[in-house]
Amino acid sequence: MSLVGPRPSTFNFPLTKDQEDTLYSVRPGMTGPWQVAVIGTTERMSESDRLEHELSYIREGISFKKDVSLIARTPTAMFL
Repeated sequence: MSLVGPRPSTFNFPLTKDQEDTLYSVRPGMTGPWQVAVIGTTERMSESDRLEHELSYIREGISFKKDVSLIARTPTAMFL
């Protein structure tokens, strides 16, 4: 497990082979893109939206700068 990455899969619907390959190509993380995507909203994110956030994080390319940004925004997401 890493500090930043997609959360371990808990989706309640079947994933395509391409989606599985993409998600499992990186280590899961304790924080990630969908956790900070919900900052300031009171609505729950759907599982399909969560999957899209996770996949786009991987497909756009994982970078140190992006990871630092996600780490910095995580405490705000935890307390809102």
